[in-house]
Amino acid sequence: MDERTAAQVHLLGEAPPLARPGFFRYSWFETQFRVQPALGEETQMTEEDVERYARGFLMFLFGTTIFVDRANTVPLCLLSALVDVRDILHYDWGGAALATLYGYMSSASRGSGQLLGGYWRAWELWVYAYFPRLAPVPVAEPPPAVPFSSRLHQRRTRRPRETFAQKTALKDSRKRDKKVMYLLYQGIDESSFEKNSAAATSKEAWSVLRNSHRGIEKTIRVRLQVLRSEFEILHMNENESISEYFNKTLTIVNQMRRYGEKIESLQVMEKILLRSLNPKF
Repeated sequence: MDERTAAQVHLLGEAPPLARPGFFRYSWFETQFRVQPALGEETQMTEEDVERYARGFLMFLFGTTIFVDRANTVPLCLLSALVDVRDILHYDWGGAALATLYGYMSSASRGSGQLLGGYWRAWELWVYAYFPRLAPVPVAEPPPAVPFSSRLHQRRTRRPRETFAQKTALKDSRKRDKKVMYLLYQGIDESSFEKNSAAATSKEAWSVLRNSHRGIEKTIRVRLQVLRSEFEILHMNENESISEYFNKTLTIVNQMRRYGEKIESLQVMEKILLRSLNPKF
């Protein structure tokens, strides 16, 4: 008996058969350790027996939850973390589960892994978070404070399948959105492009551009007050032509309209023709 087999016998009472190098079948732990003999028989278990059953049952849980894979196996290396069962409280099992999940995700994304594994619940939540159209529809919308994982525990219905017309309309909508994004990016400078680099849709990009040029509500009100004052005191200079004065007036009016000011064309013409023209005209 080699040292590895002797260690397995010492920790588990017997050596489990290998499914492949470095891995056991979790079903073996289920058969051997899911139910303690003392619960079904009038026998007394020693402290060493209790620890062995604790190790075996934890290996079964590892193989069916956070370290699960499609081969239904559990890695042998986890047994070394259970030598002293009192130390398991100090281990970062959540971090180990995430590292295992990310490892399988990395292998799957590069096509280099033959097995898919990791905590299946985390896989499911990841798919629903990044592909919300695949997530089931909640019967009642949960409050925003409810954690994302807890929302899926509530009653939900299957999302209806999209028709061919709906898929075509969605595809056309995305294509138009990309065209608008392209046109927006063609007409902005480098600083504005940096502000819009994180925008996912044309609506978001336009909103960022509008806010950057218009400012917040308080800034808008101040800007409107300035433009109104300029419009009221606007007069034609002696050395200014009618066309120049007309263009100057329309520039101020257009700026006021962009900030939401409702000004009629008749009011503009009265300002130009009756109140602001040089007396010689």
